[in-house]
Amino acid sequence: MFEKLQDKLDQIFKKVKGHGKLSEGNIKDSLREVRVALLEADVNFRVAKDFLEKVREKALGGEVMTSITPGQKFVKVVYDELVDLLGGTNKPLESPAPRPCPSCFSGFKVRAKRPQPGNWPSI
Repeated sequence: MFEKLQDKLDQIFKKVKGHGKLSEGNIKDSLREVRVALLEADVNFRVAKDFLEKVREKALGGEVMTSITPGQKFVKVVYDELVDLLGGTNKPLESPAPRPCPSCFSGFKVRAKRPQPGNWPSI
């Protein structure tokens, strides 16, 4: 799922970087494509809508620095909002009980066998 989202965002950013100057129409078209990519990645509609509104405000509101292109600015705005949406800071996992405590892990890529608790990193 993340690979598909990353590929679609890369394609959108390549299109945006090709424009010499960003107009409101270019940003609108790009945000439409970002919305479709987020919804295809099963992002909640309201979360995607709020995210796109913040990106639109920042992309249209700021002036372009001379050292970066408008496309690079758009990519930076989307990146900053994604970081903010996903939490912004890296916090260590806090254990509410003394060890050992049950934990739920997701995202394991297991092919031949189930992961054993001894293979998990200590928390």
